[in-house]
Parts: sequence; C-alpha cells; structure tokens
Amino acid sequence: ARADVTDAASVARAVTDAPADGGKVAGILHGAGINRPASIRNLEADDFHEICTPKVDGLRNILAAVDPDALRLVVSFGSVIARSGLQGEAHYGLANEWLAKETSDLERSHPRCRCLTLEWSVWSGTGMGDRLGRVDALARQGIEAISPDMGVDVLCDVLYSKARGNVLLTGRLPELPTLPLRGGVVPLLRFIETPRVFYPGIELVADVDVSRGTDPYLADHELDGLSLFPGVMALEALAQAAVAVTGSTSPPTFENVAFHRSLVVPADEKLTLRILALVTRPDRVRLAIRCDNTGFSVDHVSAECRFDAWRGTPADLESLQAGIRSPEEAIRVDIYDSLLFHAGRFRRVGKYFSLESRSCCAEIDVDRECSWFSALRPGTLQLHDPGARDAAIHAVQACVPDSRLLPTRVERIVQGGSSASGPWRAFARETASDGTSYVYDIHVFGSDGELCESWYGLRFRDVGPIAADCWALPLLRNHLERQVRKRVCNDRLRLAVRNGADISKSARRSDALAALQTESALVFRRPDGKRTVPASETEVSVSHATDLTLAVSAPGPVACDLEPVRERSAVEWSDLLGTEYAGLAHTVASHSGEGRDAAATRIWASRECLKKSGAGFDAPLTLVGGDDSRWVTFRSGGREIATFVTCLGPAGAEMTFAVLAGGDDARV
Repeated sequence: ARADVTDAASVARAVTDAPADGGKVAGILHGAGINRPASIRNLEADDFHEICTPKVDGLRNILAAVDPDALRLVVSFGSVIARSGLQGEAHYGLANEWLAKETSDLERSHPRCRCLTLEWSVWSGTGMGDRLGRVDALARQGIEAISPDMGVDVLCDVLYSKARGNVLLTGRLPELPTLPLRGGVVPLLRFIETPRVFYPGIELVADVDVSRGTDPYLADHELDGLSLFPGVMALEALAQAAVAVTGSTSPPTFENVAFHRSLVVPADEKLTLRILALVTRPDRVRLAIRCDNTGFSVDHVSAECRFDAWRGTPADLESLQAGIRSPEEAIRVDIYDSLLFHAGRFRRVGKYFSLESRSCCAEIDVDRECSWFSALRPGTLQLHDPGARDAAIHAVQACVPDSRLLPTRVERIVQGGSSASGPWRAFARETASDGTSYVYDIHVFGSDGELCESWYGLRFRDVGPIAADCWALPLLRNHLERQVRKRVCNDRLRLAVRNGADISKSARRSDALAALQTESALVFRRPDGKRTVPASETEVSVSHATDLTLAVSAPGPVACDLEPVRERSAVEWSDLLGTEYAGLAHTVASHSGEGRDAAATRIWASRECLKKSGAGFDAPLTLVGGDDSRWVTFRSGGREIATFVTCLGPAGAEMTFAVLAGGDDARV
C-alpha cells in the first residue's frame, strides 16, 4: 500500500486497508528520506523541516498507525553523515541524528521490540548518493561505496544477528576527526610491520620487508639457487594478521588455503609482502599475501580462517597407528639432499616408524633453539615451530621418492591443544592421486600424545622428476610400488623388499609377506610354483637374490623376480635366451640406452615371471616401451611385466626387478 509518510491520515488509511489476515503489524522498516544538499549559510528553518519530516515525523506517523505493543522489530535507515558530517549536508546529518534518537527512544519505552538504526555510507549504482552524482567525488576523498550485493548481504547479517541500537555500515573511510573508527593498537608482530589500513574487527592491510638479513631462515629454503618464502611462514604471516584484526587469543583454523605462486626473495635484496585480512563474518577472516614483484595485484597465497572450529582427535587415529614400528625397529633414511632441498632449520625429519608408498609416520624434531628473525624484529609466533611444521608435511616426499612435490592447496588446517613438546609424530595418509598431484591428510601429535595439528586435503603438485642413480632400500620400495602400479595398471598391487645377509631366506620371506599383510601360513604353493591365498582372490609371489627378497601381492595373476646383472658374452646370452629373445634384448638395449647384460637380464627376469604366473617360460614377449629408459615394460597376452634396473647403495651391484600383473587373456 502506498502512502505519504509525512501525512498521518494517509499512513493510517494504508495500514487499515492493508490485508493483515487478522494479525497486527510486528515489524517496520523505515527508509524514507529527502536530501537536497546546500551550504549551511544558505539553509533556513524550512529547509531543516523539509529534510527532517520524512525521517522523524514519518516514523512517528507509522508508529501512531499501528499497535506499538505488537511490534517486535523496528529498523530505520540512517546515515553515517549523522556521525561524520559532510559539506552541504548539515540538515541531512541532523535529520538522521534525530531519527536515531527517535528509534532508541522507542526501544526504551517498548523493551520487547528490538530497535535498530542502520547508519549507511554511500552505495554504488543506487541510493541517494548515486542519484545526487556524489559517488565519484566521495571516492576521491577515500570514501568507498558499498555495492548493492554487499549491502543486501550485510543487511541480512545484521537482521539475523542480535544487534540493537545504532550500527554503522560503511566501506573504507579516511581518517576523520569527527569519526575516529580505528582507535585500536596493532600488536607487535613480525609480519604486520607497517600497517597501512587498520580497522579493528574489520580489516587490516600491512606491509613487511623480508630479506636474508631480517629473515635468516631464507638461506635454509633455497631451490635451484632461489630463496623461496616458505609456505609455513606464509601461514604464520596470515595467522598474525588474523589475530591482529580480530583480537582473538585462540589459534586459527585455516580453510581453503591456496599457494598460487611462489614468493621468491631476490638475493641480497628485499621483497615487500603485503598481508591482507578482512573479517567477512563474526568468526571468519579472508586472507591473502601479495608482493611488490607483481605490483601487489596478484594473490600469491590466499586462505580463510575461523576461530570457532572443531578441535579434537582424528576419527581414524587407531587405523593410523596400525603397523607402527617400535623405536628400535624404526627406519632411518636420509631424505635430504637426495629428495628435499631444505637445509638447516628445516631439517627435522629424524626417522620413520612406518614408510609405505601411500602412508608414513615420521618422527619430527622440535626441540631446537632457532632464531627465525633478526634480533631487532619481534620473535613471537602464533603457530607452532615453523621448521617442524614444514618437516611434518614434507616427510611425505619419501612416499613419492621419484617426483619433487610442492604443496599447492589445503582444504583445512586444524590446530590442536597440545603444548607441542617434542619429538612429534606425523602421520600421513594419501587420499587421492592422479599421477600429477597427490592429496594427503596429515595428523601431528606431540610427545604428550595430544594433537598438535591436522592438515586435511593437503594437495601436492608434481613439479618434476627426481633422478637417482642408486636407491636406499625404503625409498626403492616406494618407487617400485608406485611405478609398477602405474605400468601394469593394477592399483591394488602391493610390494615389499627386505634385505639382510645375516637373515635366512625364510625369515626374509615371512617378514616381506607380513609387510603385505599376508601371513606365511596362509600362502599355498601349487606344484607349478604359483602361490595363492586360498578362499581369496589374492595371489602372492616371492623372489630371492643375493641377500634381497622381493614379494608382491595383487588380485589375479601376479609374479615377481629378482636377478643380479651379470656380465656374459653375446654367445652365452644367446644360449640362455634363445635366438628370438636375444634379438629382443638387442632391441631393448637400443631403446633404453643400457648395456647388453642389463637388457638381457630384463628378458630373463620377465620370462621367470611368466613361468611363475602359469603362462609358461616360453610365452611370447612384446616390448611396450615407456617414458623412462630405466623402466622397460613388456606384454604377454593380457599380462604386463614392468622391469627396472638399478643399484642399491653407492657401491651396490646392479639388480633387475621384474613384476608381472594382469588378466587371464591368452592373446599373443
């Protein structure tokens, strides 16, 4: 119903005539107003009356036409000008101040009614400021307009909240002597060194210069001669900004973290970082890091954080701890230099209590005394030890030892309640992979057994191969399993390698089968040598050579063989393989660029796999090839055979590994 709010009779008729279905008016949204800018020296009493009447008398006329005892919500639209003042708007500012007083008086007389005065700044594309053509002029004064979408969202947020009284809703405003908004003190933290914009509880923009002189950890985080700003330090910077803007004393939970671009710090120069934090909800902050190298116009890191998220023990903790070795049996393998570029403060991975191609449990050192910043910079950290946190996530590199992994995204990072005393234990489990990226969940526990931190959906990107001329055995096992799964197209294949000159073959076999979660007593060996697990679709194969034992298991046909590469003449190989296979060995050598002995040993090991799988020693072989000369794949009917030649340890002899898997197709 339409009515002139300055006409009491018109308002009364509109309320009376409006269909109410027997109910009474329970809420009022009062947004009427007139604005005719004029210099205060030219204003007369009638001008003030004209501008004040729609707001003040208009609200009074509406209240007179309804039952005030039935009201539960009254919202009036005021203006920031009532607080700040504005040239040419003295009468309009007065009208809005009186409107706010009228609204608050109503709540005092009717306490069951929630009363709000929303004091808006200028809107873009609509509203009074737009109609008066003032948006651009105000923008030049540093007053940013509110977009219609944001204005509606904020209005809904305020209505759904329990706010009462006067609420100021504005975009950025310059420092005004009549409206001191900032008032807060930025805490003394390393990464918010130079605040540029600070509205407590709303927004923080701060710059900080980082260099090797002020940030000595950069010298320990170099890749290909470039100092990279560590991802864990980026998260620390974001945490400092989030804590500063919200005033929270609890650690934040991060969500939707994205490492878009590397932050490269030039040698002997500084890089200026800009840290941005914007409170989007009472418990949420949107965060980003930009830098001067890209004109502060590109997000290098972005995230959201909240301070009310769930914290607790992971639901799958018991399964994570299954298969963990005792400290005496822990796997000691040096993943630095060969796999990771980290140095000094970031070398924290000590040993592994379990290490497989899709999961691991690593011990992380956190008891070091490290100076992260120069003596003249604040040293307070909001998150746990950066070196230990970095090591906890990069420990998974040992699961994928043939590809360099860099983190790109994280779905969620949850802080625990532990005091973070060391050493830590970091449990990692792969949840997805597509050949170019790998996704892990990582849970870190302190020495007190309490959760320090959980990373959910941590995505790594493969940025290039890691070449290795020789392999430590634990890393070789993971490399073999990943590559064989890919080349024989069997994602359920499992592989184990055991060594020890002072351990018997039977003991090594039992240990290897246990690693495949298969007990030796359950394995049945047929007269043709093929091993199966009765009442199961799983087949098992074991091979020994020198002091090594290789074991594999998978559904369907599976076989493996280990053969040392021995020097033999062309005649000897021809006698062993036959003319046809000797010719194939020559083709393999040309394909892989390796010597005759290594190529011929691949053929011999592949034929052994065929025999163990029940296909027959003389089954035909076809060279499939591949994208890595160290790996050569053959096909025989529906079976794929992946072969790999490498040396174990710097002084180790060459060894050929062959694994067969596939269907029962007998095609040639």
